[in-house]
Parts: sequence; structure tokens; C-alpha cells
Amino acid sequence: MLISVVIPCYNVEKYVEQCLQSLLNQTHKDLQIICVNNNSTDNTLSVLTRFASEQRLIITLVEESQKGAPYARNRGLQEVKGDYVQFLDADDLLAPEKIAHQIKLINENNFPDIIAGDYYRQALDGSKKLYQVKHHDYWLALLYTQLGITSANLFKTTSVKNVGGFDVMLKSSQEYALMFNMMCKGAVVLHDDQPFTIIRDRAEGAISQQNAGENMERYLNLRIAIVKHLASINTIEKMQPFYQALFDAIRVLYKHNPPLAIKAFKYNLPKGFKPNTSAATTAGYAMLFKLFGFECTEKIKALVK
Repeated sequence: MLISVVIPCYNVEKYVEQCLQSLLNQTHKDLQIICVNNNSTDNTLSVLTRFASEQRLIITLVEESQKGAPYARNRGLQEVKGDYVQFLDADDLLAPEKIAHQIKLINENNFPDIIAGDYYRQALDGSKKLYQVKHHDYWLALLYTQLGITSANLFKTTSVKNVGGFDVMLKSSQEYALMFNMMCKGAVVLHDDQPFTIIRDRAEGAISQQNAGENMERYLNLRIAIVKHLASINTIEKMQPFYQALFDAIRVLYKHNPPLAIKAFKYNLPKGFKPNTSAATTAGYAMLFKLFGFECTEKIKALVK
């Protein structure tokens, strides 16, 4: 099975060679590698060209002038010939068996549209933290950002193209918006519990607090869209876990933008909503909520801190 690999490349001269080496080390050798130079101003192109020459690795190099990973991924998608596509960030690494293992899952499970993989995130000090798909309900996993990540997942090419690829207007939550659009069209999801991907943190990639707030707004807007979709196809009795996930997201936004979080709570949760305990909501918080409501409880919580 031919697997296409699309790698957006923007100023990744320090990282992309190791990324490509992890592809060269794959036990599955039938790969199409597409590197998309996205306005790099460092030596990224030189590294790509040299590595391809030295390792005799066939790399298709294409350019995308519009800035941003979604533009670059969509440009690479135009070149894809494989039945499945691996979108790989240039600073991430794949274990040698990653693609072969996921192909095995594909063949054993009737060719699902999305393989959602567990993965490790590696901090600057080299320490690793495991991230897993923890929900049997994949919609709930989607809401809690526990349905893999770009480099850990594998996507059926036709299904990605059927929804138009990545939303180029998004600066974050891009792969989750893609999966949401795919799942709305009936995409079948399969969980891969083997963490064969390493997501590497970069110092220069750290976001500012302002950007963190903007990212949280985008995160919340996507969750609102997901919950609205689920409310259109489920009974009210089945919606509590999804409303709880949305509520937890609203609480995170409150730290960055209280007025917007209050507005989101008012207009996107049903009248009379009461939270259950969750990873983000303690029993004490839930009790205060029943007495004082959302806004007052958040203010009390802030004062206690």
C-alpha cells in the first residue's frame, strides 16, 4: 500500500533532517514523501535537497506562498497518490514501525477513514508524556482533544479530499476541525493504542499568553459547532456528556476572557444545565455551581486562589 507523507516546512533546518530520517527508518518502504516549503527564510530547502541526495530518498519538493500549515498541507494534498496520507510536522518523529503498524490496523478493520493514534510529547528537557485516546465515544474524544494529533494519525485520502482538506482560516485546532468535518460525513474512526509518534516541543514555538487566549477562542468555537451538530442528531437525554465537555472548555476560556466565557455559557448550554464532576470540574465546584451559578462560582474560585 502506498502511503503519502505530507510535511509542511517553515524554518525547520534544525529539525527536518531527523524527521526525514524517521521516515527513512520506516519498516514500510512504499512511501511518497512530499515536502512543502512554506516561505522558509533559513536553510530548510538546502537541508531537504542535501538529505534527499545523500540518502537517495525521493522527495517531491513543492512551494506554497500562502503562510500557514493548513495552506501547506492542502498544497501537499494536491500531490498525494497514496490511499492514505500521513500529515507529519517537520519537528516530529515516527517510530520505525508506525506506518506498518497502522497499515495492519487498516487491513484488519475494513479500511477506516481515520486512525487516531496515541503519542508522546517530548519536552525541551527530553522528558516525555503519554497522550492517549481515553473515550470509547469518539465524539467525546474529539471534544476533549483526545483523538490523536496531526502527526500521530493516518487519514484516508479520499475522505480528506471529500471535505476539502484543512480549513486555511484556522490558526489552531486544525486537525480537529478536519476530523469533525470528516465525522459529520460519516467517517469511521479507529483507535491505535500504540504510541509510535513523538511530538517535540520547540522553544521558538512557544505561544504568548495573548495567542493562548485566541487559540482558546478557536478551540471553544469548534466545540460549540460540534455540540450543535450532536444536539441535532441526539436526544436531550444523551447530550449531558457532550454539554459537560463544552462546559469544561468554557471554564478554560474564562481564565483568558471572562466576558466571552459568560456569553458562551449563556447561549450554548441548555437552560438548567448543571455540571457533573469531571477531570476539570471538582465535586466542590459542582456544589458551588448549584448554589450560585456559573459566573459567581468562577469569581469565588478566583478569590479562593
